[in-house]
Amino acid sequence: MRLLLDTHVVLWHFGDVRRLGPHAEQAIERASELRVSAVSFAEVGVKAAVGKLSVRGDLHAEVVRSGMRLLPLTPQHGLAVADLPLHHRDPFDRLLIAQPWPRA
Repeated sequence: MRLLLDTHVVLWHFGDVRRLGPHAEQAIERASELRVSAVSFAEVGVKAAVGKLSVRGDLHAEVVRSGMRLLPLTPQHGLAVADLPLHHRDPFDRLLIAQPWPRA
């Protein structure tokens, strides 16, 4: 199973403030590949800048050290947001949804 982790999952996985539930932890442990989107780093940066979030340490380094792979954001991903139904209004969630998994 391959997983693209949502921003809060990444933060909870590496943080000590809030723990993921057992099903989420098991899914992460069992995954054959874990990805973290560049979108998540942008979301963390924006929320830190407006005072909604405080991140300790170097999140990027922790993600890389863990073996998780980075998923870049491309212009095509950004434009694909326009084709999504409006189930999610959060722009970061919409960008994550618009990112297709790259072929191996």
